[in-house]
Amino acid sequence: MDLQGKTAVVTGGTKGIGRAIAESLVNAGVNVSFSARHEREIERTAAELNEAGRGRAAGFFCDVRDEAQVKAFFAQTVEQFGGVDILVNNAGIGMFDGRVDER
Repeated sequence: MDLQGKTAVVTGGTKGIGRAIAESLVNAGVNVSFSARHEREIERTAAELNEAGRGRAAGFFCDVRDEAQVKAFFAQTVEQFGGVDILVNNAGIGMFDGRVDER
């Protein structure tokens, strides 16, 4: 499948699975807009992805628990890349109060 020139949004794109997905997409020629909650990680990841791949990468601060931030993230993506073709909704929220087997 040729993804060259498409634009992807990857939430939680600075670590783990999200980072690996963002990197794979950039290497395939996709422009990637990724989000995270830590500015330093966003800057570092964007620089590394832009050095490594054929596509372009832009990172934006976004806490997916906040609807206004999600809307702003998508607006920034559209402004930067002109639209969205692919969504990878990777960011997760952990709830850690007690043991799973006690629920």
